[in-house]
Amino acid sequence: MKDRKNTPWYKVRLSFILTLLLVFSLVIWGEWQIYVHDVGAPREAVLKSDLQQMRNAIEQYNSDHHHAPSSLHDLVDAQYFKEIPVDPVTHQQDWVLVRTTSAVRSDQSLSGIVDVHSNSTHRALDGTLYNTW
Repeated sequence: MKDRKNTPWYKVRLSFILTLLLVFSLVIWGEWQIYVHDVGAPREAVLKSDLQQMRNAIEQYNSDHHHAPSSLHDLVDAQYFKEIPVDPVTHQQDWVLVRTTSAVRSDQSLSGIVDVHSNSTHRALDGTLYNTW
């Protein structure tokens, strides 16, 4: 009696099943790539916009007050924007602030924000790190 595992029909069935699994895996991978791009692209656009708005507010505050803001709350208090935006990547208000120190007088120095970055260590769709934007 022949073993069913060695019959050509079993081999055809196994090949068919493996081919279906491969095709199914490729479809799932392709859908995942579309999902990542559809979700990632709008977040990146919001992040770029928020960073630009905060940088513009920092520059305007610096121009109006002749010194850099000491915190993002200074920008809200001075009504340069309503509230500190939430980072669309980290979903928190955890912005990385770049500070500078300037001498007010010989015995005093004033620290202020000159730039802002995302706190995310993830990569953007173009391969760059969000925290370098």
